[in-house]
Amino acid sequence: MKSVLVALSCVCTFSIHAQTMSGVGYETVRSAYEALKNDPAAKARSNQGWLLVTVPGGRNEGIWSFTPQGDPSFPAVVRRKVLEREGQLFVDMGVLCGGPKEACDQLVAAFNTLNAEMKKDFAERRKE
Repeated sequence: MKSVLVALSCVCTFSIHAQTMSGVGYETVRSAYEALKNDPAAKARSNQGWLLVTVPGGRNEGIWSFTPQGDPSFPAVVRRKVLEREGQLFVDMGVLCGGPKEACDQLVAAFNTLNAEMKKDFAERRKE
């Protein structure tokens, strides 16, 4: 996950605020997976069991993170988009989670922590 955050931090130099999207644009994790599998712009890679899919534009734009099968929140996907609004950077995040509520809450909390780390990294880069 950190390598995805590092890639994002190279692109932007504004402050970051987290927001939540109203879902990921698909009804199920499976339908999101199938759509990305068939999207020619999608670039997929694996990182510690996670499937990470980056789509640079279009309907599926964003960084998609699919949980590994052994994760308590499985099946789940987190879609994040970095957006600039009025000179500030925002992380727009949507989550589809098929696991138990507690596991899904932990997944969201983990990504909120990653978003906060990203915000801190950007703030430190602005000081340099």
